[in-house]
Amino acid sequence: MGLGLVKKERLIFEQLLAENSVHQRAQCGDTCGPTTVKDIGAPPAAVCRVIVDACPFFRRHASTRTEVTAQALAEKLVYYVLDLVSPQFMENGDGPAPEVLVMFDTQANMPTARSMVAAKRNPLATPEELDRVRLDPKCTTVVVNGRLFSAEERPFTAKEIMALEENEHVPFWFCRAMNSRAGKEAVWALLEKTVVKVFAELGNEKRRVCVTVDGPGTGPTAVTRIERGPEGGTNGIVKVTQFARKVQWGEADLKAADASQKPIERPNAAQVIVTNDRDQICQQLILSSSRSPSCRNCFIHFLPHVMSRGPAQWMDTYGFPTCGRGSTLAFLLVFGGSDYTVSMLGVGLRPGQAVETDNGIFNLQKCFSVSEDFPRGVIHTGGVVDAICRSFTGKKTAQVFSFDEDSGQFFISKQAALASASAGKTVRKRPRTLKDLHSQLKDVIWLLQYWSLAYSNLTPAGPPPLPESVTLFELRSPLQRFLQTGKHFEPATSIPL
Repeated sequence: MGLGLVKKERLIFEQLLAENSVHQRAQCGDTCGPTTVKDIGAPPAAVCRVIVDACPFFRRHASTRTEVTAQALAEKLVYYVLDLVSPQFMENGDGPAPEVLVMFDTQANMPTARSMVAAKRNPLATPEELDRVRLDPKCTTVVVNGRLFSAEERPFTAKEIMALEENEHVPFWFCRAMNSRAGKEAVWALLEKTVVKVFAELGNEKRRVCVTVDGPGTGPTAVTRIERGPEGGTNGIVKVTQFARKVQWGEADLKAADASQKPIERPNAAQVIVTNDRDQICQQLILSSSRSPSCRNCFIHFLPHVMSRGPAQWMDTYGFPTCGRGSTLAFLLVFGGSDYTVSMLGVGLRPGQAVETDNGIFNLQKCFSVSEDFPRGVIHTGGVVDAICRSFTGKKTAQVFSFDEDSGQFFISKQAALASASAGKTVRKRPRTLKDLHSQLKDVIWLLQYWSLAYSNLTPAGPPPLPESVTLFELRSPLQRFLQTGKHFEPATSIPL
């Protein structure tokens, strides 16, 4: 999903950030990226490192109408990526070899928050829906583990998964593989093996490149590195090694964001992150305050959506705010929902409104920060409340579905509530409360902490849920009054995590 914010609203932020990058480059005289407004969206002048979020890449390039093979998909990735690297770095023996890093999801290391939100967004079928399918003799819908699928998109069976694992030349339906965890894990493992194989068999091409594939598995062979160069033997291979990953991130895009923090050894070249998930913008906004100057030439290469025929897009992160305000921009961008949070737009918020005034980006307060003294982050409640109130449109808040008004837990749709209801509980529609908003804000703050790479020492890496004791503001006020006047009476505090 990435970010749930509608395109029109998201583009307000992207345009402001792009203009700031152009301005910053012009001031610093850095011509690795565009320095004039008319050149916004241009690619970097030179590329020495490419980091690929493999999952959206394959989703983008796998056909939904015909079967595909792992071999064909792996070849598409390898040659697409090598075309992004500046040829002079691969052909010239001077300086460090260009890098390619291919990142896969590792399901075993995924945060539990992701599956919890996914269950709300894609709930199990209700008893009524199951009865409708069971009683209709003409219905072709398939029920698998309590979920409904069309016959064409039903998840793989265990037998089909076993057949898939055996050979990278076996055709399969990619969309069916993505409809179950077992199918995903099998396909990512097959594609990891095939990508490594294709990189190692580039014929007699002596292109100099260091390739790292961080796969879906765990343990001592989770990461494979292939070093190629003119001095190599067969197919130009100098060295192939396997080793355990140092940090146990689960998501490929977070692995990519972490890798982008490594210094770039060529001062006049850029690194490129290939993805189509817009939440990479948020991750780079969070990390911009701690990024070293040698990592500043970082571009995000957005692949077009699977249903779009448009070209890929380039986003320059050079001008992302470095004083903590990046956290607030990320905070606002998540209002429409994400893989880890439920949309807050029903509260009457429009995040673009917060930055549409003069110097909108620069008038924001920081809402979250990380430093050497506080590596796990600090919540700045003044920035949180200010961003919420700046975004409030005055519209009436939408009602929600829940079992208990005092819990702060609720569902946006009745279907999701019914699917989660346990015996004896009645789903009812009710107005939103300030406690509901507070619960959602804590989820978003947790996400900012996760994107800041906090708790990277854990397995799986990532922060635990925020403690119950963390209170961003008093909960006594009616929701509507808080949204209108909260920033005027709430005392600003800093909460170390």
